Amino acid sequence: MIPVELQRLLHERVKNLFSDHLFKNSKNEDVHINIFKQHLPPKKTKDDEPYPYIIIKLIEGEQLEEENPFQSQIMFVIGLYAEEDPYQGYLDVTMIIQKIFNDLKTNPVVGSNFELQYPVKWALHDEDVYPYYFGGIETTWSTPSIIRRDVEAMI
Repeated sequence: MIPVELQRLLHERVKNLFSDHLFKNSKNEDVHINIFKQHLPPKKTKDDEPYPYIIIKLIEGEQLEEENPFQSQIMFVIGLYAEEDPYQGYLDVTMIIQKIFNDLKTNPVVGSNFELQYPVKWALHDEDVYPYYFGGIETTWSTPSIIRRDVEAMI
């Protein structure tokens, strides 16, 4: 399935993008951000927390007409824990959003087959769930179309 390949490539790209960045976890330790595909992993213990994280989530896809490229929607979901500086965790979420957006804008093609389309949307979670902070980026990608074999044989 082509969208799964896009998700895999974006996972690798975001992992590399944040390889030098450290964030606080719920134990106030500096850790690398966890990058997950589709879902958070199941907890192994009750104290097991995934923060900080980015989930690269397949949302939906469509092809409006046969001659148009297939469009895949991917959401980047960001979750951070920030207890140290009350109510400032949204700044780190916003920085992550900006870093991902800048990378996608300057390099809009992934794996030579997938191209970022506009609009790109971002949002911050607006409810107070201190010390947890959330945000996300909604992206749409053109993906390769399947070539019909029955038409190819007629040519």
